[in-house]
Amino acid sequence: MPSALTALTLAALLSTGLGAPAHADEVEPTPTSSPMTSTPTPDPVTPSPSEPAPSPSPSPSPSPETPTPTPTPEPPVECPEPTDAASDATTDAATPPPTVPAEDATPDPCAVPETPTPTPTPTPTAPPAPPAQVAPPAAVPQTIRPTRPSTVNAAAVAARTRLTTALASLDTAKREYEIAVVTSSRAQQLLDTLEGQRARARADADDAAAVYITALRGGSQLAGLSDIDVVFRTGGDLLGGLGSLDRLTGLAEDIDVLAERAERTAARADELDDRAAAAQRTVDEAGLAAATRAVDAAEKAVEAARSSLAQAASTAAVEVSALIDLPLDSGQLSELGWTAPVVGRVTDGFGWRLDKPLANVNDFHAGTDIAAPCGTPIFAATGGTVVEARSFGTYGNWVLIDHGAGVSTGYAHILDGGTLVSVGDRVAAGQTIAVVGNTGASTGCHLHLELRLDGIAIDALPFFAARGVTLG
Repeated sequence: MPSALTALTLAALLSTGLGAPAHADEVEPTPTSSPMTSTPTPDPVTPSPSEPAPSPSPSPSPSPETPTPTPTPEPPVECPEPTDAASDATTDAATPPPTVPAEDATPDPCAVPETPTPTPTPTPTAPPAPPAQVAPPAAVPQTIRPTRPSTVNAAAVAARTRLTTALASLDTAKREYEIAVVTSSRAQQLLDTLEGQRARARADADDAAAVYITALRGGSQLAGLSDIDVVFRTGGDLLGGLGSLDRLTGLAEDIDVLAERAERTAARADELDDRAAAAQRTVDEAGLAAATRAVDAAEKAVEAARSSLAQAASTAAVEVSALIDLPLDSGQLSELGWTAPVVGRVTDGFGWRLDKPLANVNDFHAGTDIAAPCGTPIFAATGGTVVEARSFGTYGNWVLIDHGAGVSTGYAHILDGGTLVSVGDRVAAGQTIAVVGNTGASTGCHLHLELRLDGIAIDALPFFAARGVTLG
């Protein structure tokens, strides 16, 4: 009996204990404001002694582990439907908000599983290209700028050729004009002299002719008189008559002389007339007026050629300005750097010169002159290869360095014996290559710096300024 009573009591207790759901987090239940109606547990009935003892029900089994629910498998738990915030407001305020379970806590079976946010399926794209295949800045592959249009080069060369031709034509016209001036001047002087001589000869011829005519007229009046008549026509004065006779004889002789003189002076006058006419033709044929017109035309041609070259230079300047805005130094030259080639002051810039320092230099100055004492070091503006190191006409001692990508720099008027590099040498930016001198067509110690782009000289000042270098 005691064992049967104990079994019934245990069964009743178990039935009452299963009325509430179990939580894996083992949090003690908190009473809610809604009263839960529980089915009253019937009092245990003590069986009559006459009744046989009932066999204990196999379920639930009174095992010592019963109070601790077996975690697996858990009995199906009816979880409440999820409610919105208004429904949750009816929950007792004393109910603490659910705490985040520790990492090792058993998950709440009634917890509404969060719908796992689906990992966004990556848009099918091509797999990222490895860095090696990322397109490099192809715009500057070992070049510091786009290639200059060939039309710019052609226009500049053509303009320079036209100017050279026009200057040569002007020189020829000036020489011809000078010859015409000399020829015309000499012919005019001769003409003036002949005109004077001709005038005097003509006057002498006229006088001789007049005397001759007068003599002829006087001689005709005495032609019928004999010598005796002449003597006695004097009124019996023998001496006077003899004198008249003597004069008459002399007069006859003078008429022949006068005739010869008149003829001679007339011939001289005619000769001088011919010579004066020839001198006038020489003056006319000297072509002074034509030479003057030729010089004027040649000067106009030179001005037109200069204007054309200036236009080409302006076009080149615009291009250089555009090139300066480009990443010029993203290629070879950026790694080398730029530096001022000499310490000094700028005394003459790039372009046309109103006053040439020397007669045998060009009107167009193709470089930048930087005055510095003789012996001052000259540095390579940037790295490159020496392609010229020699004496070069009016440039004197000259060094030309090729920096690649069409860029080269030239250094002129180097001191005799002051060239420190040779053709083929590799030089670095800032390396001493020479010393300042005064060789060639130079009026003082200075460096003539020449910057060439594709072989065409350009203004070095803006080019160097774009690289942070101030000349002078």
